[in-house]
Amino acid sequence: MKLLDQRTDISRAFLVKTASRLHDKELASNLLKIAEKSPDDAGGFSCYACEDGMLFPVDSKEQTMLSRLYFNGQRGMFTEKTAAAIDSTLSVYEQLYGIEGDFSLAGLCKTASAETHELLPGYSVRGTAGLKRAEREFMEKQAKMSIQDRVEFSSNFIKAASDNGLGVPEDIARYGGSYSCDFDRLQSALRLRKIASKRAGKDGAPFDKLASEIKSDFIKTASQEDLAGLAGRIQRLDEGFGFDSPWYDSRMPNAWQAVFNVKTAEETSPGDSSNKSKSPESMTKADVVARFGEDALDEIENENGDIDYGKLKEIIKLFGGDDGHGKDRN
Repeated sequence: MKLLDQRTDISRAFLVKTASRLHDKELASNLLKIAEKSPDDAGGFSCYACEDGMLFPVDSKEQTMLSRLYFNGQRGMFTEKTAAAIDSTLSVYEQLYGIEGDFSLAGLCKTASAETHELLPGYSVRGTAGLKRAEREFMEKQAKMSIQDRVEFSSNFIKAASDNGLGVPEDIARYGGSYSCDFDRLQSALRLRKIASKRAGKDGAPFDKLASEIKSDFIKTASQEDLAGLAGRIQRLDEGFGFDSPWYDSRMPNAWQAVFNVKTAEETSPGDSSNKSKSPESMTKADVVARFGEDALDEIENENGDIDYGKLKEIIKLFGGDDGHGKDRN
């Protein structure tokens, strides 16, 4: 589910739906009037309660009021830690502007807590207690679940959690598509698959082809549905190569982890190529992880846990890079 605020809820459908759940009907009416006069582009905003994702503007009293409503309506789509931080920032601005009013939503009361939520076909839980139990079970047993079931469970859980004011663990947020995609990390995940293909005696050309088809501009503007479609393509390739086997769980990110790989745009670092200019002999483990991903350490460490620079050079050459003796000529 895509996160919305007064900039991106163009039709105001989410605003109207959420305002209708307010206990304070006069406040709901005032918010709808404020929204009619609200600028619909980012140019009018400079401060946000969620700076990482540039969400929930707080430049004025009116914008802070709208942001509080949008946040309360989507609180369950954030992890508990992130939600608490956003809530705290909004509270500071509410005090600054002297904002009062009951922004609590109907549906977060006792009647909602008894609702039944179907998270997977044949697997339903009841109320917030059931959701919390399902969360614990998912975190404990996800390795035994198919990727398809993880995605379906997470998507349903996020919606139910949002309706009940619950936070969402990072693993569930990732499978539910709440994370974004960093182009460089995605490319590293595809390179890792080429390495695994070579080690298994197979041609990793399909992963090379897919990597070349994915453009950074597409990743920057891709919707959650676009990214989910890309994850599905990688998953189908993984199945063909046997990379969906449990043996690979701890050795490479699966398709959804490869695509939905960062929590916020703040964490991405496209264009940071400082580690790419280093010679293999000068690279540290941190450099290897930054360039190829954490799982690459399994490929380049020797028995003592140190970097085997011969293997590292092979990996760099495999990716078409400089092995320290000039560019690869294959």
